[in-house]
Parts: sequence; structure tokens; C-alpha cells
Amino acid sequence: MVTGLLFLVSLWFIPVLSAIPGYATTYATTAALVLVGVMMMANVLQIRWGDLGEAIPAFLVIFVIPLTYSIAEGLAIGFIAYPLVKTFQGKAQEVPLATWIVAAVFVARFVFMTLRFG
Repeated sequence: MVTGLLFLVSLWFIPVLSAIPGYATTYATTAALVLVGVMMMANVLQIRWGDLGEAIPAFLVIFVIPLTYSIAEGLAIGFIAYPLVKTFQGKAQEVPLATWIVAAVFVARFVFMTLRFG
């Protein structure tokens, strides 16, 4: 509700914001994106790098996002890698069923997109 109301209030500012040239908004969003990136990297300290079942999928997410320019693709690779790495470690029972389902959906998505756009 609050978000919806704030969006309605923001409609009043569209004429003011549209007066700002495109290059100026690029500079403004760049600073915000850098700040968001720094805040996201702070959470990297909480990853258990000693446990390969946690470290490999986390690394793949961090590595794939900038290569594909897509947060969704990076998260998809992480969701696919997590149950696979846990299975290779012999710890498949530690992976929740929901994670297996999400991983299967992402694998199916990649397969169908490859077949479609091949």
C-alpha cells in the first residue's frame, strides 16, 4: 500500500524530472548503482568460503551476473549449481525440495531457450 501511494505521489514529479537531460540522469543513476554494488559486496563476507557447496554457487552468481548483464541469469546459474555441488559432495539430502524444483525450472528454461533461439 505504501509503495503504491508513493508511486502516485511521484506522478507529480514527472514534469520536473523530464526537464533533466538524459546525460545528467545517467550520472545520477551511476552513483546509485555503485552504492548498491558496494552494499551487495558487503554480504560476500558472510559466505562460508571454506565450504565448497556454498562457495562455488556463490562465486558463480557473482561471476555470471556481470558477464551476462543479467541478475536473473546469474541467480539461475547459482540455483542450478547449488544442488549439483551438494550432490557431488554427497550431501543431496541437505538441499530443500523447493531448491530442486527451482533448479529444474531454470534448467528447463535454458533448454527451451536454446532450442527456440538455437
